[in-house]
Amino acid sequence: MTAVIEIPNSASIRPARGFLAKLDWSLNDTETLIRFHDRWCYMQPWVLAAPGAWGLEAQARDVKIKLKNAHRAAYAWRFGLGEYLGVDPGDGGSAARRGRSIRGPPNRCDESRSLPGA
Repeated sequence: MTAVIEIPNSASIRPARGFLAKLDWSLNDTETLIRFHDRWCYMQPWVLAAPGAWGLEAQARDVKIKLKNAHRAAYAWRFGLGEYLGVDPGDGGSAARRGRSIRGPPNRCDESRSLPGA
């Protein structure tokens, strides 16, 4: 049997109780489908933390994780959700990786080495 974790199209702090309570976060199934909204997916950081934390435990228990509509969750992949879930978002993650890194260089010396002519 496959469990389903449905990520809503707009998950903010107000509907947190409903989002967290209505999903099956159990690890009893051998496979779980994480389905992102089919049109868009805006997620606040706490929403990324919930499936991320679940994903770490799922990996430890060898739960197979599948993705649906991964291309709609570029924000999630940019923040590394795929690493916590142990999945490759495929084409859904490539658009997010094309953008500028979220973290800048750790110090000015590193920055000058990365800029041509600096």
